Amino acid sequence: MKIINTILILVLSGMIFSQDDTYEIKKNTSFAVTKYKQKKYRSAMNYFEKVLKLDPDFKVVPFSILDKQARCYKELGLEDSATIAYTRLNQLDPSNEIAQKNVEYKHFKNLDFSKAAELSRKLAVENPDEPEHWKNAGDYLFRDNNFENNMNNILKYYQNYFKKKSDDATINKVISLSKVKLTNEQSKLIINILESIIKNGSEDIEIKRILAKYYIDSHPDKINTAIIYLTEIEKKHPNDIKVKQLLVEAFTNDKNFISALEYAGKILELDKLDYPFHDYNTYAKLCIELKKFRSARNKVFGGMKKYNDISFSIILANIYNASASSGQEELKYDDKLVFLIAFGLYNDANELSIAAKLKTNGLLPSKSDYFMNKDMLYPTGNNYNWINKEWNEVKYIKTYLEGL
Repeated sequence: MKIINTILILVLSGMIFSQDDTYEIKKNTSFAVTKYKQKKYRSAMNYFEKVLKLDPDFKVVPFSILDKQARCYKELGLEDSATIAYTRLNQLDPSNEIAQKNVEYKHFKNLDFSKAAELSRKLAVENPDEPEHWKNAGDYLFRDNNFENNMNNILKYYQNYFKKKSDDATINKVISLSKVKLTNEQSKLIINILESIIKNGSEDIEIKRILAKYYIDSHPDKINTAIIYLTEIEKKHPNDIKVKQLLVEAFTNDKNFISALEYAGKILELDKLDYPFHDYNTYAKLCIELKKFRSARNKVFGGMKKYNDISFSIILANIYNASASSGQEELKYDDKLVFLIAFGLYNDANELSIAAKLKTNGLLPSKSDYFMNKDMLYPTGNNYNWINKEWNEVKYIKTYLEGL
């Protein structure tokens, strides 16, 4: 009696079907599948709807019937109904890749990129041999235009994708992300991604440029790699000023001032410079480091005439200041005359505070100095053989002394 009552309860609750109900469900399912195979989608749709009305909890038919129902809807242009069917299939069978892709597409169309990305992520985890899912997840979040919240996941998804595959469009996205404001961890993650791309055989110039800049700024142990990358790029693009500037920076950081000066000179030979003062100043600093004061002066003076820029007087002043400072510990009259040239140039460039410091620090000739050395109007020491008394800026010596 207890067994009969249990069966009766189950039947009434819908947990099991009578033989007739089961037969009816299977019959309609067979009709639905047949019509589906015959591409008679409207008729098939009607049968599928009847089946799901008879068996709403899938006690007889499998979940996968929802896929065929959804396909009928799609063939008939009923996209919303198709989405509802796929969403339900995704809820009942989260591992169903077809359902996930279709629901993912629905979120994409509705601009709900975070939900679409989450579905792609699940597909990627469930299908490790299909790295495109990682790419899709990253792409959705990329389109979400909320980099502050999504950046970590975007980079992780792309990193997983690049472990197995690569494409130019995704590379360009990572490159673009490298140029926005990032945390230190995010920067390291991007560098790891770019390094893996190069390691896998890419010759992408922009990636090598980014890596080289990163090594120069943050990894002195990888300066040689930076130089290799930049040299490769420079050979292919000999007029690329920025690459030459990075080479100057790399060689300077490596204390290879001769090579740095070589590339600094190449920059000045180019016709169009965005920041001529900066480039000439860099050249002068390298010459000063190598004590090539004449080379520095002549190049900078030529630049001042070429660009008609009085600010170049500052660089010239720095050259004379450095030359005068490189002598013996004991300050001599010769040194003061050279400091005097720097003083005049600083004044011309309106760098009055620097000029004043030279005077207050006792680096310029005093009246008594001049009285004792009236016959010396030009520096004559061996350290100053590089100075030509006919140069225009040397006039500052006579002008100042005559005013004492």
